[in-house]
Order: sequence, then structure tokens, then C-alpha cells
Amino acid sequence: MDIRRNYSLLEHNTFGMDVYADCYVEYGSPHELLQVIEMAAKGDLPYPLEHIGGGSNILFTGNFHGTILKSGIRDMDYIENMEFFSEDCGVCRMRIGAGVVWDDLCRYCAENDMWGIENLALIPGQVGGAIVQNIGAYGAEIAGTVESVEAVSLATGETKIFDRASCGFGYRDSAFKHELAGWAVTYVVFRFHEKSEPDINYGELRKVLSGMKGCIADEMDLDSLTPMDVRNAVVKIRRSKLPDPAVLGSAGSFFKNPLADASLVDRIRLEYPDVPAFAGKDGAYKLSAAWLIDKCGWKGYNRPASAVSENESIPESVKDVENAKSEKQAGQVELSGAGCYEKQPLVIVNNGNAEPSDIMQLADAVRDSVKRKFGIELVPEVKYI
Repeated sequence: MDIRRNYSLLEHNTFGMDVYADCYVEYGSPHELLQVIEMAAKGDLPYPLEHIGGGSNILFTGNFHGTILKSGIRDMDYIENMEFFSEDCGVCRMRIGAGVVWDDLCRYCAENDMWGIENLALIPGQVGGAIVQNIGAYGAEIAGTVESVEAVSLATGETKIFDRASCGFGYRDSAFKHELAGWAVTYVVFRFHEKSEPDINYGELRKVLSGMKGCIADEMDLDSLTPMDVRNAVVKIRRSKLPDPAVLGSAGSFFKNPLADASLVDRIRLEYPDVPAFAGKDGAYKLSAAWLIDKCGWKGYNRPASAVSENESIPESVKDVENAKSEKQAGQVELSGAGCYEKQPLVIVNNGNAEPSDIMQLADAVRDSVKRKFGIELVPEVKYI
């Protein structure tokens, strides 16, 4: 167990916010987590207890007065005594520690021809946080491979196993954000598949794959694909569109893709016939948050950090956004604060010296402009702490 006092969280959040926690604890087993809970109950660690994962989906809004917890449980075990797959159903079950780096697991599965999470490659963070968020990409979600989740109550120390139905998985959502918010994930049991089950019909994945395989997209032999083929294509796409958090601070997609009813989509289509809208089972349409933000002019927008310019205001209209970008291109604006990534406006970035308030103000301005222009309320994926 690693306990630190008055500890900088700079290395524990991908936005690169240099904020401090009164206390930081990384534990290496469920038993150590129970010890942490007992120490807090005795007053040896300050409340509240706030659990984080890889820090890739959070924004610290300031110093944290309490104890930050992080899992160091990194076990990766096969449940059955077998090489990989059970003969009767071609399924492999693995019990994975919550502190395992998510993409390390993705890479391991691809290297061992295990299907199920290849579309989720290169998503930052840990396994535990991936469960809480129900991460997803290119038509797949982590929920599709989860059998059960082991967790510990931070209030009582109770340990329970939750089956998939009890986890309340939804779009970028789970019960661990709501009724189970006080529980820390310790282990996840996954089910991976031996047989080829590629899901490559979302976005440009099929096109990129066919280019890498040297064939026509519609004539690609799906049976010839491996999990590593799909992983490599996903990695290529993500690296072409998203910033590396080690270079440019961000938390990936800042907002969820919103849902809209058919009447609202029809109104938007009167002005934008090409609006990307995907019909769901309940009659609602899922819209692209990136597209909506782009149409409001935010792609490539940047503003100085608060420490650089106290008087720089967030634009209130699309025209103001475009004027601000013109000033930037003319060299009149120092790029050091918050911005919308030039290749993907859904990603809010820290250009170097942004304060938490800069990120929050820009996020609010983006939401307001989308609401005014389209009548749609964007909901953040990022958790404020």
C-alpha cells in the first residue's frame, strides 16, 4: 500500500491539472482496500474517499480535501484450468484486476486471438474505470463482454459480486455512477470468444481495414480477419483523430452523443440534410456531438489561459468563435489555455497552462451554443471532482 500526504495529482489525470489531494492511497489487493476503509473510519485518513482509475475521464476542479484512492490490483487470471478456450462453446473466461491498464488487456487479447474488446483498443484508463464508464467505440461497448463485477463498498467494507444485469449498463453509463456509486470495482470477469466475430461496420473502420488488407471494403473476407487486424485499424484511426494525452492534455470525448426525437431531427435536416442521425430501437435518434459542435464553429478554437489573459472572454456566438480563430491564425492569441481540438471538436484540450476553470467555462460555452443553435442539451462524459 502506498500512502501519500499533500500529494500532487498531476500524474493521475490526463488533463494535466496540477492539483493536490490531502491524501492519496494506491492499494494492491482487496484486503488492502479493506484496511484503507478501516483507517478512514478510525480517522487516520481524511474523508471523503474518492476513487479514480487512470484519470482519463475526470476533471479535477481544484485541490481535493479528502483521500483519493487508486487500484493497483493487476491480476490477470484464467478462471478454468485450460489453455484458452473451453471446447464446448469456444469461450474463454478471465478474471481481471481493476488496476490493469485497459489497453494492456486489449493488446493481450489481440495477441492471443481472443475476440471481444478489439474495437475498444487504445482507450486510456484502467479496467475498473472502464466498467464504471461502460466505455465504447466503433459500435462496441465493454458491457458486451462482462460476465460479473466484484466490488467493495467504501462505506461498509462489504464485498459483493454483481452479475451483468445488476451493473445497469447503459450508454457511457452504469450503476456504479448511480446507486452503486459508493462501491469500488476490484475485479471483472470477462468472456472472450475464439471464433471470428468482427464488428467493423461502424464509421470508417471497414474502410481503414480494407486499406490495410489491400482489398475492396465490400469484398473483404471477414473470416480472414484477426483481433489484431481490427485492433491495428482502430489504433490507426484513433491516433489520426485524437491527441496523445501525454503531449496534449485532454479526457478524450468530453460530451456524450445526444439523443433526439424524430421531429427535432427533421427540423435540423431542413437546414442540414446531411446531419448524421442513427435510429435507435425506441424511436429516438443518436446524433453526433462532434458534428453539432463543429457546426457551431468550435473546431480548432483556442483561448489563452486565465493566468495569461484575465480579460479574454469565451465567445457567445458562432461569429465570435470564428473571429477568435481568425485572431489565433493571425498570431494575436497565445495558445496556452483551453481549446477544442483541431481534428476533433468533441475533445476539449489543455494547451499547456489551462486552469480547471478554463476547461469548465469552455465546456459551458460549447453546451450553450449547441443548445441555442439546435435545441439540444449536451451531457458531459467527463466527471468533475
